[in-house]
Amino acid sequence: MNTLKNSFRRYAICFFLAISCFVPKMGLGQFTVIHHFPGTSDGGLYPKGSLISQGNYLYGMTPQGGLQHNGVVFRMMKDGSNVQVLHDFSPSNGSNGEAPYGSLVFHGASLYGMTEWGGANSYGVIFKINPDGSGFSKLHDFDSTARYPVGALIAEGAYLYGMTPYGGPNGYGTIFRIMPDGTGFSVIHHFDDVNGKFPLGDLISDGTYLYGMTFRGGGVDKYGTLFRLMPDGTGFTQLLAFDDQFTTGILPEGSLVSDGLVFYGMTTDGGAHNEGTIFKCNKNGTGFQTIYDFTGGLDGHGPAGKVLLNGTEIYGMASGGAGSLGNIFKVNVDGSGFANVLFFDSLSGTHPAGSLIADSSYLYGMTNWGEGISQGGTVFKLGYTPVAIAEPSMELFSLSPNPSSGQFTVAVPKATGTLNVFNMNGVNVFHSDIRQPKFDIDLRHEPKGIYCVRIQSRLGVTTKKIVVE
Repeated sequence: MNTLKNSFRRYAICFFLAISCFVPKMGLGQFTVIHHFPGTSDGGLYPKGSLISQGNYLYGMTPQGGLQHNGVVFRMMKDGSNVQVLHDFSPSNGSNGEAPYGSLVFHGASLYGMTEWGGANSYGVIFKINPDGSGFSKLHDFDSTARYPVGALIAEGAYLYGMTPYGGPNGYGTIFRIMPDGTGFSVIHHFDDVNGKFPLGDLISDGTYLYGMTFRGGGVDKYGTLFRLMPDGTGFTQLLAFDDQFTTGILPEGSLVSDGLVFYGMTTDGGAHNEGTIFKCNKNGTGFQTIYDFTGGLDGHGPAGKVLLNGTEIYGMASGGAGSLGNIFKVNVDGSGFANVLFFDSLSGTHPAGSLIADSSYLYGMTNWGEGISQGGTVFKLGYTPVAIAEPSMELFSLSPNPSSGQFTVAVPKATGTLNVFNMNGVNVFHSDIRQPKFDIDLRHEPKGIYCVRIQSRLGVTTKKIVVE
């Protein structure tokens, strides 16, 4: 089992350090390591998921470190100060879970997450915890019906949804849902190789469907799929099979992001040089286009996270690059203008983990290895300027106030259609059918930054930006 799981993780810990270029480019701000993981009882070790942002804090998890090296939940100020371990998965028997591999999610006033291992059946758990570290509770023990989760949960409607790469009658993974209080757990889909198997990323939602990718299965060559289904588990559809490695790329490990109309994603292998790709396609799986083929040279290879959208730009991280220690890259959504933003080195941390996140001033991320005495990984930030989203001339709706505290009013003279709000990572944070000419939206539970408000009606699609301060 461990051999199979490890084969999915293309970036292994390297037991050497190399000197490489370390140069922020293209007018981006200063790169700063704001924390290195000590790997002792007061800290984590070897982060593999992504950070999340809420207010002035960054939150994350590490699969190792802590008293029993079972992993921790942590938070810190965005300047790297006031680092706190909120929860240590310390019981030696792992009864509350161990090895949290993925990322946290805010829902209501609580943080929710999963561990890959541990719990009553040693197959992982779902837990929730307050942002100050109090109130930890285990919501669910995974068993043979769904096991070893490595991604993150998402909130949609009354439920939290997630995936496991193993479990179910076929052993190929599942999609599940659970109520935020821990009740109502159910598996809503079993993967069967024909429709995909071994999902390793996260789901996303457009308010109607759930979408995701699988690492293997589907099609003829079994190199992964892109799928959708209804939140109740019905209507499962394979939208795309990653079959032809030279045109689609193969073996996607990460997650999709969306600008509301188009999906963007990455594959860890395949493409013109068999080093991975960045792609985009319509939400129904049509119009597939490879944006960029990694060469395995200075541009890196095997990107395993998800991209970050910044207007017409895409940011991401890959393995390889100068010194073979990882890189941050930037490319336009049409595939032009690829450039390396940063090459990781022995001072910045090595082997970037998870995905980048953004607020109105910085990109934030983590490395799995390097820097400090323990070589246990880093948290970093890199200054950048969000690109404003162009607003069409058609005045379909208005927003006020803008900027706002997170509470604002949408005025829609033509009261038909649907409204979605996306953050800068392309994640849908609000969805509603439009049934009245004016209604209020509350995003105070979301991080500060720029959000994309998109309305689709019989008049077309209109997008505006809202700034949450």
